[in-house]
Amino acid sequence: MFSETDPVRQNFERLQRTFGVSDLVVFAYRDPNLWNADGSGLTRLQNIREQLEQLPGVDSAMDLSKLNQILKQWNSATSLFSRQKGNSAFPLLSTEDPLATAMKKLFEGQTHSPSSDLIAIACILKKQSTSSGSVTETLSAMRHLSVGAGQTPMLAGQRVMVEEGFEEIEKDGERLGYFSIISLTLLLLLGFRSLRWALINIALIQWSLIVSRGLMVAFRWDITMVSSMMSSLVTVIAVATLMHWLIGYRSSLRAGVSPEESLELSWIRLRRPIIWACVTDAIAFAALGVSEVGPVQDGCVGGDRIAGARDGFDALPQ
Repeated sequence: MFSETDPVRQNFERLQRTFGVSDLVVFAYRDPNLWNADGSGLTRLQNIREQLEQLPGVDSAMDLSKLNQILKQWNSATSLFSRQKGNSAFPLLSTEDPLATAMKKLFEGQTHSPSSDLIAIACILKKQSTSSGSVTETLSAMRHLSVGAGQTPMLAGQRVMVEEGFEEIEKDGERLGYFSIISLTLLLLLGFRSLRWALINIALIQWSLIVSRGLMVAFRWDITMVSSMMSSLVTVIAVATLMHWLIGYRSSLRAGVSPEESLELSWIRLRRPIIWACVTDAIAFAALGVSEVGPVQDGCVGGDRIAGARDGFDALPQ
Protein backbone atom coordinates (compact mmCIF):
# COMPACT_ATOMS: atom_id res chain seq x y z
CA MET A 1 0.00 0.00 0.00
CA PHE A 2 2.96 2.33 0.63
CA SER A 3 5.74 2.92 -1.89
CA GLU A 4 9.39 2.36 -0.97
CA THR A 5 9.97 6.13 -0.86
CA ASP A 6 6.99 6.89 1.37
CA PRO A 7 8.20 8.50 4.67
CA VAL A 8 5.68 6.51 6.70
CA ARG A 9 6.99 3.20 5.36
CA GLN A 10 10.63 4.27 5.75
CA ASN A 11 10.09 5.30 9.37
CA PHE A 12 8.29 2.05 10.12
CA GLU A 13 11.05 -0.06 8.56
CA ARG A 14 13.68 1.89 10.49
CA LEU A 15 11.72 1.21 13.68
CA GLN A 16 11.67 -2.50 12.81
CA ARG A 17 15.43 -2.59 12.22
CA THR A 18 16.19 -0.72 15.44
CA PHE A 19 13.83 -2.27 17.96
CA GLY A 20 12.37 -5.29 16.19
CA VAL A 21 8.66 -5.91 15.84
CA SER A 22 6.59 -8.40 17.81
CA ASP A 23 3.12 -9.53 16.88
CA LEU A 24 0.45 -7.94 19.06
CA VAL A 25 -2.92 -9.61 19.57
CA VAL A 26 -5.70 -7.89 21.50
CA PHE A 27 -7.86 -10.28 23.53
CA ALA A 28 -11.17 -8.62 24.45
CA TYR A 29 -14.34 -9.56 26.29
CA ARG A 30 -17.14 -7.85 28.22
CA ASP A 31 -17.54 -7.66 31.98
CA PRO A 32 -20.10 -5.24 33.48
CA ASN A 33 -18.69 -6.03 36.95
CA LEU A 34 -15.12 -4.95 36.20
CA TRP A 35 -15.14 -2.02 38.61
CA ASN A 36 -16.87 -3.80 41.51
CA ALA A 37 -15.58 -2.49 44.82
CA ASP A 38 -14.82 -6.00 46.07
CA GLY A 39 -12.30 -6.48 43.25
CA SER A 40 -14.07 -9.49 41.74
CA GLY A 41 -13.84 -8.00 38.24
CA LEU A 42 -10.08 -7.39 38.47
CA THR A 43 -9.56 -10.85 40.00
CA ARG A 44 -11.40 -12.48 37.10
CA LEU A 45 -9.38 -10.36 34.66
CA GLN A 46 -6.13 -11.42 36.32
CA ASN A 47 -7.07 -15.10 36.06
CA ILE A 48 -7.78 -14.74 32.34
CA ARG A 49 -4.51 -12.90 31.76
CA GLU A 50 -2.53 -15.58 33.58
CA GLN A 51 -4.17 -18.25 31.44
CA LEU A 52 -3.16 -16.32 28.33
CA GLU A 53 0.43 -15.98 29.54
CA GLN A 54 0.60 -19.75 30.01
CA LEU A 55 -0.11 -20.38 26.33
CA PRO A 56 3.05 -21.59 24.52
CA GLY A 57 2.91 -18.87 21.88
CA VAL A 58 2.31 -15.89 24.19
CA ASP A 59 5.33 -14.03 25.54
CA SER A 60 3.63 -11.49 27.83
CA ALA A 61 0.32 -9.74 28.42
CA MET A 62 -0.74 -6.34 29.72
CA ASP A 63 -4.09 -5.40 31.26
CA LEU A 64 -5.73 -3.53 34.12
CA SER A 65 -4.94 -6.25 36.65
CA LYS A 66 -1.23 -5.84 35.94
CA LEU A 67 -1.60 -2.07 36.34
CA ASN A 68 -3.27 -2.77 39.67
CA GLN A 69 -0.26 -4.86 40.73
CA ILE A 70 2.14 -2.11 39.68
CA LEU A 71 0.15 0.48 41.61
CA LYS A 72 -0.02 -1.82 44.64
CA GLN A 73 3.77 -2.24 44.63
CA TRP A 74 4.21 1.51 44.27
CA ASN A 75 1.92 2.25 47.20
CA SER A 76 3.71 -0.34 49.32
CA ALA A 77 7.07 1.25 48.55
CA THR A 78 5.93 4.83 49.16
CA SER A 79 4.20 3.87 52.42
CA LEU A 80 7.65 3.33 53.93
CA PHE A 81 8.30 7.04 53.66
CA SER A 82 4.85 8.34 54.60
CA ARG A 83 2.12 7.74 57.10
CA GLN A 84 -0.30 6.48 54.45
CA LYS A 85 -0.94 2.74 54.42
CA GLY A 86 -0.56 1.03 51.07
CA ASN A 87 -2.16 -2.23 51.99
CA SER A 88 -5.22 -2.06 49.69
CA ALA A 89 -5.51 -5.15 47.49
CA PHE A 90 -7.14 -3.16 44.69
CA PRO A 91 -5.72 0.38 44.70
CA LEU A 92 -6.74 0.87 41.07
CA LEU A 93 -10.39 0.92 42.16
CA SER A 94 -9.84 3.86 44.47
CA THR A 95 -11.64 7.03 43.44
CA GLU A 96 -9.62 9.15 45.85
CA ASP A 97 -6.14 8.20 44.67
CA PRO A 98 -5.07 10.69 41.95
CA LEU A 99 -2.43 8.26 40.63
CA ALA A 100 -5.02 5.50 40.16
CA THR A 101 -7.34 7.92 38.39
CA ALA A 102 -4.49 9.12 36.15
CA MET A 103 -3.47 5.55 35.24
CA LYS A 104 -7.02 4.58 34.32
CA LYS A 105 -7.32 7.73 32.21
CA LEU A 106 -3.97 7.06 30.51
CA PHE A 107 -4.93 3.54 29.43
CA GLU A 108 -8.46 4.34 28.29
CA GLY A 109 -9.02 2.86 24.83
CA GLN A 110 -6.11 0.44 25.32
CA THR A 111 -6.99 -1.78 28.28
CA HIS A 112 -10.64 -0.82 28.68
CA SER A 113 -13.39 1.26 27.14
CA PRO A 114 -14.53 4.26 29.18
CA SER A 115 -18.01 4.18 27.64
CA SER A 116 -18.80 0.43 27.81
CA ASP A 117 -17.95 -2.78 29.66
CA LEU A 118 -15.40 -3.88 27.04
CA ILE A 119 -12.04 -5.03 28.43
CA ALA A 120 -8.85 -5.66 26.47
CA ILE A 121 -5.70 -7.66 27.20
CA ALA A 122 -2.71 -6.85 25.00
CA CYS A 123 -0.80 -10.07 24.23
CA ILE A 124 2.70 -10.11 22.74
CA LEU A 125 3.40 -13.29 20.77
CA LYS A 126 6.77 -14.98 21.00
CA LYS A 127 9.08 -14.34 18.07
CA GLN A 128 9.74 -18.06 17.54
CA SER A 129 6.00 -18.57 17.05
CA THR A 130 5.78 -16.44 13.93
CA SER A 131 5.37 -19.49 11.65
CA SER A 132 1.80 -19.70 10.45
CA GLY A 133 1.17 -23.06 12.10
CA SER A 134 2.13 -22.03 15.63
CA VAL A 135 0.35 -18.68 15.33
CA THR A 136 -2.80 -20.44 14.16
CA GLU A 137 -2.66 -22.79 17.14
CA THR A 138 -2.11 -19.89 19.54
CA LEU A 139 -5.04 -17.90 18.14
CA SER A 140 -7.24 -21.00 18.27
CA ALA A 141 -6.35 -21.52 21.94
CA MET A 142 -7.18 -17.88 22.64
CA ARG A 143 -10.59 -18.19 20.99
CA HIS A 144 -11.43 -21.25 23.10
CA LEU A 145 -10.41 -19.62 26.37
CA SER A 146 -13.35 -19.37 28.76
CA VAL A 147 -14.26 -15.84 29.84
CA GLY A 148 -17.52 -16.77 31.56
CA ALA A 149 -21.14 -15.78 30.96
CA GLY A 150 -21.28 -17.92 27.81
CA GLN A 151 -19.55 -15.29 25.67
CA THR A 152 -16.86 -15.81 23.08
CA PRO A 153 -13.70 -13.68 23.33
CA MET A 154 -12.88 -11.28 20.54
CA LEU A 155 -9.43 -11.08 18.93
CA ALA A 156 -7.92 -8.19 17.00
CA GLY A 157 -4.56 -7.41 15.46
CA GLN A 158 -2.59 -7.77 12.24
CA ARG A 159 -1.90 -11.49 12.67
CA VAL A 160 -5.55 -12.11 13.49
CA MET A 161 -6.66 -10.23 10.39
CA VAL A 162 -4.23 -12.19 8.19
CA GLU A 163 -5.15 -15.60 9.65
CA GLU A 164 -8.91 -14.98 9.57
CA GLY A 165 -8.68 -13.40 6.14
CA PHE A 166 -6.96 -16.43 4.64
CA GLU A 167 -9.40 -18.76 6.36
CA GLU A 168 -12.33 -16.93 4.76
CA ILE A 169 -10.58 -16.81 1.39
CA GLU A 170 -9.96 -20.56 1.52
CA LYS A 171 -13.60 -21.19 2.42
CA ASP A 172 -14.75 -18.96 -0.45
CA GLY A 173 -12.35 -20.75 -2.78
CA GLU A 174 -13.74 -24.14 -1.74
CA ARG A 175 -17.33 -22.97 -2.24
CA LEU A 176 -16.44 -21.54 -5.64
CA GLY A 177 -14.68 -24.78 -6.58
CA TYR A 178 -17.66 -26.94 -5.58
CA PHE A 179 -20.05 -24.68 -7.48
CA SER A 180 -17.83 -24.73 -10.58
CA ILE A 181 -17.48 -28.51 -10.54
CA ILE A 182 -21.20 -29.12 -10.06
CA SER A 183 -22.40 -26.55 -12.60
CA LEU A 184 -19.92 -27.52 -15.33
CA THR A 185 -20.54 -31.24 -14.77
CA LEU A 186 -24.27 -30.63 -15.13
CA LEU A 187 -23.51 -28.68 -18.32
CA LEU A 188 -21.67 -31.69 -19.76
CA LEU A 189 -24.41 -34.05 -18.59
CA LEU A 190 -27.21 -32.00 -20.12
CA GLY A 191 -25.34 -30.87 -23.22
CA PHE A 192 -23.89 -34.21 -24.25
CA ARG A 193 -26.22 -36.52 -22.33
CA SER A 194 -23.38 -38.75 -21.24
CA LEU A 195 -22.94 -39.81 -17.63
CA ARG A 196 -19.63 -41.44 -18.48
CA TRP A 197 -18.08 -38.21 -19.71
CA ALA A 198 -19.47 -36.34 -16.71
CA LEU A 199 -17.72 -38.83 -14.42
CA ILE A 200 -14.53 -38.54 -16.48
CA ASN A 201 -14.77 -34.77 -15.99
CA ILE A 202 -14.97 -35.14 -12.20
CA ALA A 203 -12.07 -37.62 -12.14
CA LEU A 204 -9.98 -35.33 -14.34
CA ILE A 205 -10.55 -32.31 -12.11
CA GLN A 206 -9.75 -34.20 -8.92
CA TRP A 207 -6.57 -35.67 -10.42
CA SER A 208 -5.50 -32.22 -11.61
CA LEU A 209 -6.05 -30.78 -8.13
CA ILE A 210 -4.07 -33.61 -6.52
CA VAL A 211 -1.14 -33.04 -8.88
CA SER A 212 -1.28 -29.26 -8.41
CA ARG A 213 -1.35 -29.47 -4.62
CA GLY A 214 1.40 -32.08 -4.72
CA LEU A 215 3.57 -29.68 -6.73
CA MET A 216 2.89 -26.90 -4.21
CA VAL A 217 4.02 -29.14 -1.37
CA ALA A 218 7.03 -30.48 -3.28
CA PHE A 219 8.29 -26.99 -4.17
CA ARG A 220 7.18 -25.52 -0.81
CA TRP A 221 5.01 -22.86 -2.39
CA ASP A 222 2.92 -20.86 0.06
CA ILE A 223 -0.85 -20.62 -0.26
CA THR A 224 -1.85 -17.19 -1.56
CA MET A 225 -5.11 -15.45 -2.31
CA VAL A 226 -4.89 -16.69 -5.90
CA SER A 227 -3.98 -20.29 -5.06
CA SER A 228 -6.96 -20.47 -2.70
CA MET A 229 -9.13 -20.33 -5.84
CA MET A 230 -7.18 -23.16 -7.46
CA SER A 231 -10.18 -25.51 -7.63
CA SER A 232 -12.28 -23.15 -9.73
CA LEU A 233 -9.36 -22.19 -12.01
CA VAL A 234 -8.45 -25.81 -12.70
CA THR A 235 -12.11 -26.73 -13.19
CA VAL A 236 -12.76 -24.04 -15.80
CA ILE A 237 -9.62 -24.85 -17.81
CA ALA A 238 -10.03 -28.61 -17.54
CA VAL A 239 -13.71 -28.61 -18.55
CA ALA A 240 -13.09 -26.27 -21.48
CA THR A 241 -10.36 -28.55 -22.82
CA LEU A 242 -12.37 -31.69 -22.15
CA MET A 243 -15.28 -30.29 -24.15
CA HIS A 244 -12.99 -29.82 -27.17
CA TRP A 245 -11.86 -33.41 -26.86
CA LEU A 246 -15.43 -34.62 -26.46
CA ILE A 247 -16.58 -32.75 -29.55
CA GLY A 248 -13.72 -34.30 -31.56
CA TYR A 249 -14.66 -37.73 -30.21
CA ARG A 250 -18.31 -37.29 -31.15
CA SER A 251 -17.36 -36.07 -34.65
CA SER A 252 -15.34 -39.23 -35.27
CA LEU A 253 -18.23 -41.37 -34.04
CA ARG A 254 -20.62 -39.70 -36.46
CA ALA A 255 -18.16 -40.41 -39.27
CA GLY A 256 -18.61 -44.14 -38.62
CA VAL A 257 -15.41 -44.78 -36.64
CA SER A 258 -15.54 -47.21 -33.73
CA PRO A 259 -15.55 -45.75 -30.18
CA GLU A 260 -12.01 -47.00 -29.41
CA GLU A 261 -10.60 -45.55 -32.62
CA SER A 262 -12.60 -42.32 -32.16
CA LEU A 263 -11.06 -41.79 -28.72
CA GLU A 264 -7.57 -42.46 -30.05
CA LEU A 265 -7.97 -40.36 -33.21
CA SER A 266 -9.48 -37.40 -31.37
CA TRP A 267 -6.67 -37.47 -28.82
CA ILE A 268 -3.97 -37.69 -31.51
CA ARG A 269 -5.60 -34.82 -33.38
CA LEU A 270 -6.09 -32.56 -30.34
CA ARG A 271 -3.28 -33.39 -27.93
CA ARG A 272 -0.87 -30.86 -29.42
CA PRO A 273 -3.39 -27.98 -29.36
CA ILE A 274 -4.33 -28.99 -25.80
CA ILE A 275 -0.72 -29.06 -24.61
CA TRP A 276 0.11 -25.77 -26.34
CA ALA A 277 -2.99 -24.18 -24.87
CA CYS A 278 -1.81 -25.27 -21.41
CA VAL A 279 1.68 -23.90 -22.10
CA THR A 280 0.19 -20.60 -23.29
CA ASP A 281 -1.89 -20.31 -20.14
CA ALA A 282 1.15 -21.09 -18.01
CA ILE A 283 3.20 -18.39 -19.78
CA ALA A 284 0.38 -15.89 -19.28
CA PHE A 285 0.24 -16.63 -15.55
CA ALA A 286 4.05 -16.52 -15.26
CA ALA A 287 4.09 -13.08 -16.91
CA LEU A 288 2.23 -11.73 -13.88
CA GLY A 289 5.39 -12.30 -11.86
CA VAL A 290 6.98 -9.12 -13.25
CA SER A 291 4.29 -7.01 -11.61
CA GLU A 292 5.22 -4.90 -8.57
CA VAL A 293 1.81 -5.51 -6.96
CA GLY A 294 1.87 -8.42 -4.49
CA PRO A 295 -1.57 -9.93 -5.22
CA VAL A 296 -0.88 -9.74 -8.96
CA GLN A 297 2.46 -11.50 -8.48
CA ASP A 298 0.59 -14.29 -6.70
CA GLY A 299 -1.15 -14.99 -9.99
CA CYS A 300 2.06 -16.28 -11.51
CA VAL A 301 1.78 -19.46 -9.41
CA GLY A 302 -1.14 -20.43 -11.65
CA GLY A 303 1.33 -22.08 -14.00
CA ASP A 304 1.69 -25.10 -11.76
CA ARG A 305 -2.07 -25.55 -11.69
CA ILE A 306 -2.17 -25.55 -15.46
CA ALA A 307 0.62 -28.15 -15.45
CA GLY A 308 -1.49 -30.25 -13.12
CA ALA A 309 -4.41 -30.02 -15.52
CA ARG A 310 -2.19 -31.07 -18.41
CA ASP A 311 -0.94 -34.09 -16.44
CA GLY A 312 -4.55 -35.02 -15.88
CA PHE A 313 -5.14 -35.20 -19.63
CA ASP A 314 -2.05 -37.33 -20.12
CA ALA A 315 -3.32 -39.81 -17.53
CA LEU A 316 -6.50 -40.55 -19.50
CA PRO A 317 -6.63 -43.54 -21.83
CA GLN A 318 -5.14 -42.90 -25.24
